[in-house]
Amino acid sequence: MKSISNWINYLSLIIFGVGVVEVFQKAAQSKKDIQQARTLAQRKQLLKAVQIGKKVIAQWPSSPTFFEQRFRYMAMGDVLEKFKPQVNKWHSQVKMVQKTLASARKLEASDQKNPMDITVLSQVVQLYQKCTNLIDDPKLIQSTERCQKEIKCRHQFQSFFATGQEQAKQKQFKQALAYFAQAQELFVTDELQTAIQNSSVQVKQEEQYEVTLKKVRSMAKAGQFKDALAVLDPAQAQFNRSDGQELVRQLSRVIRGKKLFNQGLLAEKSGDFKKADTHYQEALMLLPELTEARMRLSLLSFKTENWNQVIHYSEKVPGQQANYLRGFAYFKQNNLQQADREWQSLADPQVKEQRLILQNITQRQRLLEIREIEEYVNNNKLKLALSSSSNFIKKHGVDPIVKSNLEDHIQPRLESEIWQEKDWLKIAENTESQWIQNCDIKSLHNWVIACYYQAQIYPNKRGDWLIAGTTALANFNLDPSLNLKNLSWLQGKSVNYSEVSTRLQSLLSTSIDTLKDDHPQEYLQWRDRFRRDTLALQLIKKFPNFSANIDVLFILPECYERHQRSLKTLQLPTVTNSSVLEVKILVALYSSFGIAVAAAFEGDLERAIKIKPSGISPKTEAERFAQGFLSYSEGYYYLQQNRWKQAVSVLKLVKHEFPTNSEWFNQIDRLCKNQRNVISNIDEQFSFAEFWYELLNSQESRSYLIEHKTEKIRQNLVNKTINSTQALQQLKELQKIDAYHPIIIDLINRIEYTTVAEEIDQLWKNGKFEQAVSRAKNSNNNELKFQIGKICLEVFAEGFNQHNLSFEDLYNFSRWAYELLPQESEIKEIYQIGQEFNEIHKLMKQNRYEDAVRRAKSCQYDPVRRYLAEQFIIALMKGAESRQLPHELIMQLARFAYQLCPNEPAFQPIFSQLGIYY
Repeated sequence: MKSISNWINYLSLIIFGVGVVEVFQKAAQSKKDIQQARTLAQRKQLLKAVQIGKKVIAQWPSSPTFFEQRFRYMAMGDVLEKFKPQVNKWHSQVKMVQKTLASARKLEASDQKNPMDITVLSQVVQLYQKCTNLIDDPKLIQSTERCQKEIKCRHQFQSFFATGQEQAKQKQFKQALAYFAQAQELFVTDELQTAIQNSSVQVKQEEQYEVTLKKVRSMAKAGQFKDALAVLDPAQAQFNRSDGQELVRQLSRVIRGKKLFNQGLLAEKSGDFKKADTHYQEALMLLPELTEARMRLSLLSFKTENWNQVIHYSEKVPGQQANYLRGFAYFKQNNLQQADREWQSLADPQVKEQRLILQNITQRQRLLEIREIEEYVNNNKLKLALSSSSNFIKKHGVDPIVKSNLEDHIQPRLESEIWQEKDWLKIAENTESQWIQNCDIKSLHNWVIACYYQAQIYPNKRGDWLIAGTTALANFNLDPSLNLKNLSWLQGKSVNYSEVSTRLQSLLSTSIDTLKDDHPQEYLQWRDRFRRDTLALQLIKKFPNFSANIDVLFILPECYERHQRSLKTLQLPTVTNSSVLEVKILVALYSSFGIAVAAAFEGDLERAIKIKPSGISPKTEAERFAQGFLSYSEGYYYLQQNRWKQAVSVLKLVKHEFPTNSEWFNQIDRLCKNQRNVISNIDEQFSFAEFWYELLNSQESRSYLIEHKTEKIRQNLVNKTINSTQALQQLKELQKIDAYHPIIIDLINRIEYTTVAEEIDQLWKNGKFEQAVSRAKNSNNNELKFQIGKICLEVFAEGFNQHNLSFEDLYNFSRWAYELLPQESEIKEIYQIGQEFNEIHKLMKQNRYEDAVRRAKSCQYDPVRRYLAEQFIIALMKGAESRQLPHELIMQLARFAYQLCPNEPAFQPIFSQLGIYY
C-alpha cells in the first residue's frame, strides 16, 4: 500500500510538479495543528496558539503554483485562509496583553499603601483582569488575587473605621472601640489612633448611662412607665444617645396610649361610643400591639352593626371572643364558610348548632356553583368560567377539582389565544384585567411583561410600564418558583431576583430619562411619580406591615392610585400615628399628597412646594399627616432661606404637631435661632419673637419674647405712657409665658414694691391694719412682707409692754406677724402667745374670769401670766383711785393677780396692803 502511495506521489510530482500524497498528508497534520491552536486559544493560552499557528502557516508557501493550490484546496479547503486572520488576531492580543501588563505593574508600584485609598489598586485589578480575560497565566491570576486581597483588606479597614466613627457619633463608644480594634489589626494610622483615644475617654460615662438604661428597661417591663421616664430624662440630658431617645419616645407613647385607652373605657362606660372610638383609635395608633384596644373597637363596631369594622379590628386577635365576633360578622355578611372557620374552635353548644346549619347551606352553594362552572366550560364560555372559578375559590377556598380545571384548562386556553396574537395593546389590556380579577403574583408579572413590550412599540404607554413595573419590583421575591424567562433582558438565563430587580429599576428609570430633552414637563411629572414609588419600595422593605396590599401582595402608590376602585380586596394602611417618621411617610405616599411628600422626604423641597396639591381638604389621617408634613417642609425651606415671614402661614398649620414631634420641633427651633441672629430691625425682632413663641413655645422662644416685651414695658413706664398698675398687669400677663423668668421677676419686684408699699402706707395711716396686712400677704414681694411683718411685731411688742392694746389687738398683730413671717422661728412663739391671749379673752368676755385665770396659770408662757396679772393690778388700782369698784371686786382682782404672779416684787406692796399672803 505504501509503495502505491509513493508511486502516485512520484507520478504527480513528475506530471504536476507537486506530490499529491505529500500535500494530503501535510494538510491532515495542519488541520490537527489548527484545531489544537484554536483549542488553546479558547483556553486563553494565546502564546502557544500563536506559536503553533505561525508554524502551520510557515509550512505552506504563500504563493503556491496552480496545481499545488488546487491539491491544497482539495485536501483542506479554505481552512488555512480562515486560520491566518485568527493567528494575526491572537498575535495582536498577545502584544496588547504584554503592554497592558507592563502598565499594570508600573501602576501597582506607584501605590502609596494608604488604607483609605483603593483607587490605584482598583485600576491595577482592572488591567490585570483585562489581561486574564485573554490569557490564562497562573502568575497573572496570582497578581490579580494579591491586589484584590489588598483591596478587600482596605475595604474592611474602611468599613471598620467608618462604622466605628458612626458608632462614636451615636455615642456607642464601646462598640466604636471594638470596630477600631478590628481596623487596627489590619492597618495602623494616626487618624485611627486619635479616634481610639477620643472614644476611650468616653467609655466610663457610657457605662454609667447603660446602667441607667438597663434600670429603666427593667422598670418599664414591670409596668412602671412614668417612673422609668423620670429616671431616664436626666440621664438623657447628660448623655443623649439615640437608643435612649427611642426609649423616651416609646415610654411616652406607652404612657399616652394607656391614658387614651382608659379614657376610652370611661367614655364607653358612660355610653359615649363616638368619643370612646376616638380614644381607642388614638391609643391603637400609638400602640398597635394593644390588642385590648382592638377588641374594644371591635365590640363598639359590633354594637353599631358595622361588620367590616368588627372583622378589621378583631383580625389576628387571639381568643374565643375574637373568633366569635369575627364569625358573627362574617355570618351577617353571608360569608358562611368563613364564619364556620371562625367558629370551629368554639365549644359552646349553640355555636355548634349554628355551625351545622352553616355547613349545610355552604355545601348546597358549592354544588350549584360547580355546576355553573361546568356549564360555562361545556358551552365554551371560558371567560365566564374563569370568573366563576375565581369567585368560587375566593369564596370557598381552594377546591382541587376547580383549581385544576381553572389552572390547567380554562386559563391556559384563554391566555394562549391572546398571547399568540402579539397585539400588545390587547395583551396589556387583558393581562391588566386578569391582574384586577386574580390579584396574584402570576397575573401581576404577566401584566408587567405585556406593559414592557407595549411600551417599546407605543412610547405613550410607558406610564403603564412604570405603574406595573414598580409594583412588580415590590413582589419579586414573593414566589421564587415563578418562571420569569419571558423577560427580554434575561436572554434565557436562570433567574437572579436581585439582578432582575436592579435591572428592572434601571430600565424604568431609563424609560423616564428618555423624555428629559424633548418633553421636560412630562419628564418631571413621571420623575415625581417614579420617585414616589421607589421611595415606597425602599420603605416597604423596612416596614412591610404599613403598605397597601392584596393578601400577601404589596401594592405601590401608583398602582394603588390606578386600581383603588377596581381592586375590591385592596387594603390601605390607616395607622399613621407611629413614633417612626418613615412609617407615616409610607402611608402618606398613598394619599393625594403622596408625590409631593416623596419629593419633600427626598430633600427636593423646592419641587415639593411647587407640586403640592392645593384646595384639598384632608379627610383621612394619612392625608392630614401628609398635608402637615408638606407644610412643615415648606416652612423648613423658607426658614432655611431666612425668609421667616413666608414660613409663618404654613408652619401655623402644623403648630399642633410640634408638642409630640420632637424632631420637627427641634429642627424648626434650630432654624428660628439662626433666623433670630439675622434680623437687625427692632420692630421685626419683636414680630419674629411673637411668631416664634406662638409657634413652638420653646425655652429659647419664651426667653426671646420676654426680653423684648419686658424692655417695651420698661420703656413705656419710663416714658409714662403707662402707670405702675398697667405695667404690673402687663408683666403678670407676661408671667403666663414663664413665671420664673429673672427679667420679669426683677421688674415686677421693683414696680410692685413701690406700688404696694404706697398703698399699704395709706391703709395703715387710716387705721385699716387688716386690709394693709392682707395687701402685703397678697404681694409676691418677700421684702415687703418682711417689712410689714416686722411692723406688726413691733406694734405687738409695744402694745404688750405699754398695755395699750386689747387682747384682740394683741392676738391680731401676733397672727399677722406670723402669717407674714412664718419662716421666722421666734415669731411662732409670739403667735402662740397671741393665741393664748385670744382664748383668755374669750373666757373673760363670758365673765368666766376664774377659768381665764386657770388657763393663764396652766399656760407655758410666763409673759401671758404676767401680762394678765398686770391687767388685774391696773384695773384694781384705777378702781381704787376712782372709788368706783366695790372692795370685794378689788380683792378678787388682787387674788387673781396673786394666783398668777405670787412672787412678783412689784406686786408685793399691793398684796401686803390688801392682806393677801401665802
